[in-house]
Order: sequence, then structure tokens, then C-alpha cells
Amino acid sequence: KKSASVADAKEKVASLGKRNAEAKASKIAQQAEIAKGFKRLKDESPEDAIRRFNLLTQREALEAALLAGLDTDETTGQIELNF
Repeated sequence: KKSASVADAKEKVASLGKRNAEAKASKIAQQAEIAKGFKRLKDESPEDAIRRFNLLTQREALEAALLAGLDTDETTGQIELNF
């Protein structure tokens, strides 16, 4: 015979609701971040726009990683990265 505690069931439902709310908020924040940087050019297909956006984000990540590896106290001037 199976039995369940009402208090345990309420606690599980509350934890699932909290987890779902956090996941939804995270997804909305991620979509807002993408929408902020995503601009489609004139006569550009959606696939090309997404591809270009992904390349730009990869480039920004590479630049940030390279600049983080440099010692800023010893470096003067400007660094230009051409990919």
C-alpha cells in the first residue's frame, strides 16, 4: 500500500515551482542579452545573421581571453586583432 505525506508533496511542488521560475528567468535574461547584440542587416537571411552574430561573439570571447592573458602594467599602446 502506497501513501504520501501531504507536507512532503507540498514541499516538492514548491521546489519544482521555484526551480521552474529560476529557469524561466534565466532563459528570459539570456534571450534579452542575445536580442541586445543581435541586429539583422538589410537583405540578410536569418541564418546568415545568426552565423554572423555567433562569429562576433566568438571573436569577442577570444579578444577577452587574449587581453586577460596580458599584463596591463607592462603593455602600452593599442593591440589590434585581425581574424
